Amino acid sequence: MLWGVPPVTMAAVLSLVGLVVYWLTGPSAAGGMFEPLADAFLHGRLFLAEDRPWLELVPRVGGGQYVPLPPAPALLLIPVEAVRQLLGAAELPNNIPTSIVGGANIGLAYLLLDAWGVAPKPRLWLTLGFAFTTHWWVAGMAGPHHFAETTATFFILIALNLAVRRRWAAAVGL
Repeated sequence: MLWGVPPVTMAAVLSLVGLVVYWLTGPSAAGGMFEPLADAFLHGRLFLAEDRPWLELVPRVGGGQYVPLPPAPALLLIPVEAVRQLLGAAELPNNIPTSIVGGANIGLAYLLLDAWGVAPKPRLWLTLGFAFTTHWWVAGMAGPHHFAETTATFFILIALNLAVRRRWAAAVGL
């Protein structure tokens, strides 16, 4: 424990601080590809129905565009997209989900270092180094590729946390 704070609480605080910093320091980045892809999945399609020429997409014969990036970020956004459609709200800027997942990564990194037995003070410094160097740039910039990278880091950190704790081997494999 650092300053008498349990590791899970410290991880939550670091996650929240990171989320706020990423959200406030990054651009809005509206018009991404993963929320429309989540919408496509909800409607039984594997492609975007509307053209987004400012993105790196693959044109589809018969109209629409395929997203050449891994679908995991869109899968995370399916519940968000379903609620957004029910409420009739506007599409989320990319920085919101990227900041949330990026903030969660900070807490997961802290918990991973805890599981490895890293002493509290070095664990804090290593986590801050992870949070506010390259990861800050990736999670804060909120571009379409960045959300995919932030999501990949999220799943890797979950898998590593489970593996180090020797829990749910099948989930680690997924």
